[in-house]
Amino acid sequence: MGLGELLLKADLPIGELAQAIQGVPARTFADALSASWSRMSAERRADAVQWIETLPLHDSYSIRCHLMPAISKEDPRSARMILPAKPKALDSGEARERFARTWLGNNADVLDNLLTGELLEYEVTRVLRVFLKLAQERPVPQSVRARVLRAAAKGISSHKLTETKSGIEPVFQVFIELLGALPPPEGSHFRDWLSTQTPEVASRLGLKKGPRASEDAAESLPPLRPVQSTPTVIASTGGPKTTEEVLPSMQASSPAVPTHRDVASGEQVRPPHAVAGRPRAQPRPHPVEDLESALLATAGEYLLAADLLQRAASEIKNATGSIRELGERLEHKTELQETLDKELKAASLNIESLRGDLTQKDRALMARNEKIAEIEAQQKDLATRVETLQEKLGTAIQQLDEQKAQFQFQLEALRSGMAGTADQKLHEFRQDIGRRVSDVLRGTPHLSSAANVSDGRAILIRLWELVDVLSHKAIPIRTE
Repeated sequence: MGLGELLLKADLPIGELAQAIQGVPARTFADALSASWSRMSAERRADAVQWIETLPLHDSYSIRCHLMPAISKEDPRSARMILPAKPKALDSGEARERFARTWLGNNADVLDNLLTGELLEYEVTRVLRVFLKLAQERPVPQSVRARVLRAAAKGISSHKLTETKSGIEPVFQVFIELLGALPPPEGSHFRDWLSTQTPEVASRLGLKKGPRASEDAAESLPPLRPVQSTPTVIASTGGPKTTEEVLPSMQASSPAVPTHRDVASGEQVRPPHAVAGRPRAQPRPHPVEDLESALLATAGEYLLAADLLQRAASEIKNATGSIRELGERLEHKTELQETLDKELKAASLNIESLRGDLTQKDRALMARNEKIAEIEAQQKDLATRVETLQEKLGTAIQQLDEQKAQFQFQLEALRSGMAGTADQKLHEFRQDIGRRVSDVLRGTPHLSSAANVSDGRAILIRLWELVDVLSHKAIPIRTE
């Protein structure tokens, strides 16, 4: 029985089954699961997904890497659950390259499969966060990156997530980075495609149909927050502060993030030293002749600080809404967690009960197997005895046949001897009778002679003597 058939037919949970057959590589388990997934019940599939979550990282990565694309078309829901659940699961560069090479090495079909059907908002954002992050890896070809962007835009549009304000912003941030990294011809063509096929996504990004988007439309969008950190306003006392002092977290991440103007105009990502609002040194005292330029520089810094404060206020407002929404979600998740804990407890009790039943059945089965083995041993012993008896019976029959032939020969010889002896004895008996009758009749008068009384008496005596002789020879003579 192969591993796939064992996973299908075994009554044990997959986790316990995997512990019982230790030493099987994770890749072999992934191939067995993918081969038997279509024949598994929904409960067995859920058990497999839960087991994958409990594995060590290396084994978990190996199974996710090969199982997820294999079942993404047939069972996209389970495939989405197999995706890394937490962002930190993709912190390892080796893991990202491995997933990117397997899932996005040649095409973006896996992403299309995962976005099929009716998905909740968090499911869409989870899928897009993972795949947009993987699309930034080196093993992904440029053509596949464009396909990932197209699939992401279609997914956002079809699931109506363009109006979402909180959960989708990190997705748009990475989307903008990938779009800004496309070569100019391909990037221009892709922006035209966005404006035609997914106008709501293009509107959210501030794009218009044509090789270049309007800068006014780009600047009209609310600024997107950097994914790595949250802007923080530092209270100031005294003179003007530099950009680094006002928003250190935004300043630290801004060089790697393209602006709306960059994406809308089709320009490449600007180098860090060309980004507006880079950290400047504190103004130093200027000579009197340079007072006017110093005042202008100070005014510019005040304006920059005011702009940054305005952006920070907008970010804080958005963050407040996000925190409120997260609080509501957390409360809902807490209730859901309590429900799941109750169900898990009931399921655990049921599992313990089933495990006890399984133990009893195993014991009964072992006893039955032992009895069957004993009966088979007895049957084998009886078969050996029957075979021995058959051999002995054959030998006895052969001996009886030989004795029968010998006795038959002796009987024929005896019959022949008895026949000769009887004839001789009969002849002797006849001779003896004749002799004795002759002796008795000797002196008896002849029949033609004249009879008298004395002769009649003599004849009578002779007759009785003859009767007496025959009686001695066991020949009965009746005289009455």
